[in-house]
Amino acid sequence: MDDDGFTLGESNAIMVYLASKKPSDIYPEDAVARAEIHSWLSWDVAHWTPAYQPIQFERLIKPMLGRGETDEAVVETATKAFHREAAHLDAALDGKTWLVGDNPTLADLAVGAGLTHADAAQFPWGDYANIRAWYERLGALDCWKKTTPQLG
Repeated sequence: MDDDGFTLGESNAIMVYLASKKPSDIYPEDAVARAEIHSWLSWDVAHWTPAYQPIQFERLIKPMLGRGETDEAVVETATKAFHREAAHLDAALDGKTWLVGDNPTLADLAVGAGLTHADAAQFPWGDYANIRAWYERLGALDCWKKTTPQLG
């Protein structure tokens, strides 16, 4: 991203930077809420993305690019990590509408982005009712509808 000569990489850092420029519920001013958001952003990068990304690559990206057959051993290993992290996320969402507070925040956008093509990539997320309900709420947001990439 280039903002008038200031360049920045990494999607989560870009989101924080842009959201910091104007007060909003997406990145509340409250220090505790921001700490919780940053915790989820860190979890997203350190745990969630590494758990789902190999499944997504093997089952969706690799075939799209003609990079060979799905390596089921990679998928099996990643599926164990996916279940571990999905169980954490599902438990965190129990009884909650959003990850932090009463409105969607950067935490929801960052963590939810990984599920954009969950069905196409055959993520094993059928047993995680809290995640699925939360993701449906994300999908109903105008900002989500306007920016979700479509396969095609």
